[in-house]
Amino acid sequence: MKKIKTKSQFTFIMEDLDGKFVRKYKKKETKPYPQTVPESKMLKLLNYSNIKCPKILKKHFTSTDIEFIDGRDFYSQDKTLLINIVANYIFDLKNINPEPIKKYIKWNNNTEFFYMHLNKLIDFIKKIKSKNKEKLSMMGIDESILNQFININLYDMRKMTIIHSDIQKDNIINKNTDYFLIDWDQSTYGDIAYEFAIHFVREKYTPSEMNILLERMCTSLQIEPSNLMNDINTYMQFENIRATIYYLNKACELKNNKQDFTEELDIGYEYYLKLNIGKLKDDIRNIINM
Repeated sequence: MKKIKTKSQFTFIMEDLDGKFVRKYKKKETKPYPQTVPESKMLKLLNYSNIKCPKILKKHFTSTDIEFIDGRDFYSQDKTLLINIVANYIFDLKNINPEPIKKYIKWNNNTEFFYMHLNKLIDFIKKIKSKNKEKLSMMGIDESILNQFININLYDMRKMTIIHSDIQKDNIINKNTDYFLIDWDQSTYGDIAYEFAIHFVREKYTPSEMNILLERMCTSLQIEPSNLMNDINTYMQFENIRATIYYLNKACELKNNKQDFTEELDIGYEYYLKLNIGKLKDDIRNIINM
């Protein structure tokens, strides 16, 4: 058995006589991104559908072996192609019966789904080390930044569906003429507005590009567009805050451990700029270095 190093301490590319596979260990780290449905259960459900995704090979007590999709990461800059791939995935997921995974779901509508994410982020903030909290506060980031989401109501007439929750280029693999969607560890049964919002934020969509995908999807899925767009905007605003807190706290943690935090600072600051708080990158770096 050969182990190939990867960035994650919980995921390894393994190789045996039958070829490569991905071994994922149970995660113990604290993150503000909920993992509500076991990835193995979601993939088991999807493996009975026409969704192009990895197959479950074997489940161990502390880990799961998943098919390694031997292809190329999606590298095309053609947004039209990306939109087509994403639209097909969202449409196909909408048609899957979610009953087998509903036992993991603790919310009854889109508003409750949003508050599940909000409460997860609040819990994450409470667990941040006091030294890091002080640094984030100096950057203008504390729990009060979440007050804008108190008493928010989303459009609950929109039916929930199975969502991937992390559709981005890094999770799309091109194998021959097919495109496979990988990394289903955040997948769940929830609000499709969240699926769109996460995709738009991570792939840096322009308003016109958003409209292209949304016009297509609202027609094919028979979704009311104005309420959908309002909720997407709420989720996008929330995600910019969550990603800012996550990455800048991670940068502080790396600094505490005397490790390089440049990558985390770069990512976190890109989200931070969207909050319009106003500190320069050098100021943020100096705060982290304190």
